[in-house]
Amino acid sequence: MLRYQPLLRIGFFGVLWAASAWSQTAQITGRITDSSGAVAFGANVTARNVGTGVDRTTRSNEAGYYTIPLLTPGEYRLTVELAGFRPVVRSGIVVVVDQRAEIDLALEIGTVNEQIEVTAAVAQLSTSESSQGQVIENRRIVELPLNGRNYGDLALLSTATVQPLDSARFAGFSSGGMRDTQNNYILDGIDNNPTELAGAQRRSEMV
Repeated sequence: MLRYQPLLRIGFFGVLWAASAWSQTAQITGRITDSSGAVAFGANVTARNVGTGVDRTTRSNEAGYYTIPLLTPGEYRLTVELAGFRPVVRSGIVVVVDQRAEIDLALEIGTVNEQIEVTAAVAQLSTSESSQGQVIENRRIVELPLNGRNYGDLALLSTATVQPLDSARFAGFSSGGMRDTQNNYILDGIDNNPTELAGAQRRSEMV
């Protein structure tokens, strides 16, 4: 999934243009096990924002799962520690707005003086949700010519998004094969759908 910052998120559910804390955050989640695949309960998991140096810490539960929510989008370094095991460090984790990055890690028996570090940055594949999205970076928003400064046209930069045949009357876009009338627009976490236009579209479809 391609994502950029900030701040236009496009998916099968429509467009999310948000500036509130509710919609600007991301989270890192996953499962901690040992080398045999057994659950690692009570492991300390710390996510450090590389840009700001701010740490967020949690512990894995009885099933080995952990979640660190409300993270500011950016690059993170994840450290996992548990008594009797070598600490594991995963760097190069980049999260963007409204993303749920899944990072599973395995601990190996050792001492705290030893450490396993993974520095290769890889794409995080989400298996916990079916939504797809894309965040359009600020440079594109500023530099691309938009007819009438309609930010909705930026949706056409997203994969599987096309301009519908009736766009001359109502504008908008079709994402993932869905009707353009099924898009949902949210501004600062608040419904931003024009009721007048929605009514006109429904009447048109009934004709």
